[in-house]
Amino acid sequence: MRICGILLALLLAGLILVPAVSAAGQNEGRIIGCNTTQLQVDRINELWGRNISIGEYDEQVCPQYLDGMPDDLKEILYNRQYKW
Repeated sequence: MRICGILLALLLAGLILVPAVSAAGQNEGRIIGCNTTQLQVDRINELWGRNISIGEYDEQVCPQYLDGMPDDLKEILYNRQYKW
């Protein structure tokens, strides 16, 4: 019984020390999230695993991210591969 208590304590300590993971991406300290519609989910499923850039992904799934974005930043996004 004592061993179970020690194992439980170690498990809880490990859970406290493991950093939380967020599904939203971080961009210079800002968290960017996206509530998706079913149409967007369908499009993401169509694109899944393809060799595309972040810019191409945003263009097809969340085009509002590109609205008003400076051209130099767009160029960076179009030159970076989207990592699935």
